[in-house]
Amino acid sequence: MFHDTLPNIDVKYKLKTNIGYGGTSSVFLSDLDGQSVALKCVRKDKGLEREQEKKLVLREAEIIRKVGFHPNIINVIESHSEGVHDYLGVTDQVSYNVLEYCPNGSLFDFIKKNGPLGENEACFYFKQLVYTIKHLHDKNIAHCDIKPGNIFLDEYFNLKLGDFGCAFSLQSKEYGITKGFGTKSYMAPEVFKASKGAPYSPFIADIFALGCTLYFLVTGKIPLYSETCSSSTEEESDYICSPSNVYIGNLEDLDLMVYDMIERCTAKNPGDRPDIKTMTTHPWFDDRGDPDYLIKIFDYMKARS
Repeated sequence: MFHDTLPNIDVKYKLKTNIGYGGTSSVFLSDLDGQSVALKCVRKDKGLEREQEKKLVLREAEIIRKVGFHPNIINVIESHSEGVHDYLGVTDQVSYNVLEYCPNGSLFDFIKKNGPLGENEACFYFKQLVYTIKHLHDKNIAHCDIKPGNIFLDEYFNLKLGDFGCAFSLQSKEYGITKGFGTKSYMAPEVFKASKGAPYSPFIADIFALGCTLYFLVTGKIPLYSETCSSSTEEESDYICSPSNVYIGNLEDLDLMVYDMIERCTAKNPGDRPDIKTMTTHPWFDDRGDPDYLIKIFDYMKARS
């Protein structure tokens, strides 16, 4: 049997519990030579052809390797286009990536369980995220699915950006794309128009997603896109809107610096948003050079988890 010649991931990696789902993938806590790892494989319930599965898996691994090592990016340990997995009593072929495991889960799950972050803690994580995205953009790579659910916390509560399944590598930032990628609540207005063939910059769309992510960090609420800005009916969600922006509003209790950062990032017109380099110079990031702050962050997050 052909299956007999392929590694069974349930045996080789000692698959334990399912720790997450993506749009096309499942992630399992696994074991590799005594080390906890995250094994990400394509979900069989999506009905994708084998070649599509291979392409999805290998593309994500290729993008992360092209990015190179970065302390705030999930590392790819192994990538395999061929293996087998026991799914609902049937042994089937599967493609998979073996990734660095972050035992403290995602920022989304942390905040949903424990409430929004304080301003100092939000600034710490958002600054880490901005500089991580700058590293990508400097290499002409756009993430295209920035959101709290794709931001993970390692054993020391250090930020790790993951899920590069939607990422794009372009020859130049001047190039646009005409396919919409991402998660609706974090997608820029121009991404919605991509289905009509209107090109947009994925790099500037990333900036919009950063603003929406910051909104979630400081409010604990999920932004929802709405051209009419009608009342939200989804639990724990907010519509954010103002005359000049798509997502701004309901932020009266926030520090003006935080408000300004969100407002700039979520400008409806892509040309009104800052690029990632400009974001690194925002005054909200000033005076955050406390050498003991990593320890303070660990103590803060540990106490709340």
